[in-house]
Amino acid sequence: MVRVATTRTLDGALLDLALSVRQRPVRARDDTDSRILVEAIQLFAAHGYAGTSMRQIAAAVGIQAATIYSHFPSKQVILADALDDVLYQFHSSILDATVAGAEAREQLRRVVSQHVRWQLGSPHVAGSWDVLWEIEAVAGNVEERRLAAITARRDLYHVFLEALVASIRPDDPNPRVRADAIACLCDRAGAWGQATDAGLDEGAVADAAWELVEALVA
Repeated sequence: MVRVATTRTLDGALLDLALSVRQRPVRARDDTDSRILVEAIQLFAAHGYAGTSMRQIAAAVGIQAATIYSHFPSKQVILADALDDVLYQFHSSILDATVAGAEAREQLRRVVSQHVRWQLGSPHVAGSWDVLWEIEAVAGNVEERRLAAITARRDLYHVFLEALVASIRPDDPNPRVRADAIACLCDRAGAWGQATDAGLDEGAVADAAWELVEALVA
């Protein structure tokens, strides 16, 4: 299904993304909290939400089963917090690559490179997030209010990509289609690395991705 374009101005879309990162409320976490979220999201992706117990998560982290409840009150909260944390880290990474006032094509090149490098540099959490989202494993397992907030924040990146495409291709009646194609292409960067025998480094894969994206917006 083709979605109706919802293009924001490029500056507005970038500002929205930046504000979502800077204004994000963050509760204090210790190292064990972080390890719980990292291990949990991978277990959820591998075995499903229902197929993963709090005991399994605790074992993966190396703590007692009862101890995990002193860090998180429920498995539902762990799933929501894990999704939220990975999204925050990804958006922060993308913002690090942007340059205020950069020409749209150069900005898109930077974003594509950073997206690819994120996928390759954080393959376990990035891949797990994508799996959980694509199979809609979060539906019914995350509180509706939290899910709406995570979905809205996720869409900010896609709106930013859409604004970049619209700036480069002002004649495109629905730049969101190209934007979503770019996001999907970058999300699969990890699979390219596994499939190649050439031993390409992150830079080479990022360059290859940009070649494809550049053709897509030509």
